[in-house]
Amino acid sequence: MSRFSSKSTRVRGYILQHTPHTNRVQTSPLQRVQTTHTNRVQTSPLLRFRPPAALPPAAPPPAIKAAAAPPPAAPPPAIKSNQFSETMEIRNLDVNSTQLRLDSFNRLPNPSIFSSTRKQKFVAAPSQASRSQSLSIRCGVKFRPCIDIHKGKVKQIVGSTLSDTKGNDSTLVTNFESDKSAAEYATLYKEDGLKGGHVIMLGADPLSNEAAIGALHAYPGGLQVGGGINSQNALSYIEEGASHVIVTSYVFNNGQMDHERLKELVHLVGKQRLVLDLSCRKKDGKYAIVTNRWQTFSDVYLDEKIITFLSEYCDEFLVHGVDVEGKKLGIDEELVELLGKLSPIPVTYAGGVTVIDDMERIKVAGTGRVDVTVGSALDIFGGKLAYKDVVDWHFQQQALPV
Repeated sequence: MSRFSSKSTRVRGYILQHTPHTNRVQTSPLQRVQTTHTNRVQTSPLLRFRPPAALPPAAPPPAIKAAAAPPPAAPPPAIKSNQFSETMEIRNLDVNSTQLRLDSFNRLPNPSIFSSTRKQKFVAAPSQASRSQSLSIRCGVKFRPCIDIHKGKVKQIVGSTLSDTKGNDSTLVTNFESDKSAAEYATLYKEDGLKGGHVIMLGADPLSNEAAIGALHAYPGGLQVGGGINSQNALSYIEEGASHVIVTSYVFNNGQMDHERLKELVHLVGKQRLVLDLSCRKKDGKYAIVTNRWQTFSDVYLDEKIITFLSEYCDEFLVHGVDVEGKKLGIDEELVELLGKLSPIPVTYAGGVTVIDDMERIKVAGTGRVDVTVGSALDIFGGKLAYKDVVDWHFQQQALPV
């Protein structure tokens, strides 16, 4: 006698068992089809979201006299190929924030639509704490802090009085010498969330080098470093924690731009970690780039051609208006206007800022494209301009209403 009764049949590897009263056909656990007198078709949970188009809809239940039949369920939305709808809600957006982090988003998927690709929709919603304020975005002029180091000490020096003769400080005019270390200033900037500041070594002595490295260790990735940078030491400062190295004299050698040295530096540290210092002084009515502690005029002048060319080799420019730097007599507005007009990459201006109004003038003259450094005028460097007010101004520029 066969292992299977007359009520059982093998079809393509499945055992079909016929139940006399319900005509139930059982197949694998993942797919069961039950045929009744109402022709209702049931599928597995894995297939219910999209019933086969060829099968008729389920018949409505019979009317009940005691209560009206419930309305039929709304059909699911049509499925289009390669479509996914997803909503993301931005919450806890700090008006002073410089970035929108991933943890600021709550994802609200629409579970009724599925496909292999996704299209996202973003809905901006400030947090409850800032509902009354306008939604803000990252933009505006930035304040770039500085740490100038001379013989291991943090100082503010009138730039035009620096000597290109080593050990000759007879003409040096010092506005301020701090009793705090370079590392302490770096820590202050880190705690206040200020990035892109620069550490300048005004001399190649070991004490200045040690102080600069201490600042980089205190704020790794947050500071740029300059002063005596060349192909021999550039990479070591990056390894010590500098975000960028700032270069002037090594590239503008003997009054000329040394293209081979410039390419060598780009090869060593990468364009994205290189800042070119185009500090300049007026000569014959034009701005000439100066080197060797700003005492040597080069034959390279700031104009559209040279700025555009150099922008292909670096990430940023740093420009000291040497004629006004450290004198607290106001900014070189003509230079700021030139930088805002010509520079295709980020550029920071330094020199002559005394009051907040000077920073506003830089914002206007540079058409919002020139960042600013303040040195001798700050109270942390012996000046009268409150550092706190400058930091507040900085964050106000980063939060423009839209």
